[in-house]
Amino acid sequence: MNLNFKGLQDDQLLQLIQGALAEAVSRGGAIAAAARTEFVDASERARIEAEALLKAQAKAAEQERERIQAEAERKAQAAIKSKQEQEYATTQAKNWGMKKAIHLALQEWGVQEDHKLTVWERDGDKRIYFQEDNSRRSIWKVTYYITGNIHHAPGELNWEYMGRADDERLKNLSENKADQKALIRFFEAVSDRWESLNSSSSSALTSKVDVFEKHITAYREALSLTVEVADV
Repeated sequence: MNLNFKGLQDDQLLQLIQGALAEAVSRGGAIAAAARTEFVDASERARIEAEALLKAQAKAAEQERERIQAEAERKAQAAIKSKQEQEYATTQAKNWGMKKAIHLALQEWGVQEDHKLTVWERDGDKRIYFQEDNSRRSIWKVTYYITGNIHHAPGELNWEYMGRADDERLKNLSENKADQKALIRFFEAVSDRWESLNSSSSSALTSKVDVFEKHITAYREALSLTVEVADV
């Protein structure tokens, strides 16, 4: 028999339950035992269901907190990575701009062949190497001793195999005192502005970066370049 209690008010339903339970208990025997069991089972089911609902809600809330936390961490990491990439790109553009300025000034001075420039430092001994960028033969090379050492005085300029240079400016360096002084001034300017670039070659001229006007101006002045040449 399927009874429908939907039309009862809450207090009416409660009275019905109490009355039915009291009647079953008063009858004694199996019906009383069954009524008690049914009541306990229904109460236990209600408790278990209520606990399960609370656990499910708590689990859902925890999962949502974890999702929000994970999303916040992902966004934070993405922001940090983006900032690092921007800083790296800015640093690289600055470094390549500095390199380009060096070789642009040398190009304007008359050095057209491939070359490289290295600032070398060890145990306080700091020097600059300026040489042909060619590993297939003995190359011309200029060394400027910035700090000097046991064998070379501070500010000393040495060169070797300059006759192998293609550019007249370099080929005649040993005979041209004015060019030697200009190159020393240039090396000093490079040393003052060289941050941590270590080595640079004339290939930097092809880089698509802007040069710092103050750098190229200082290098041009050091090399006594009076004619303004547009930056490339």
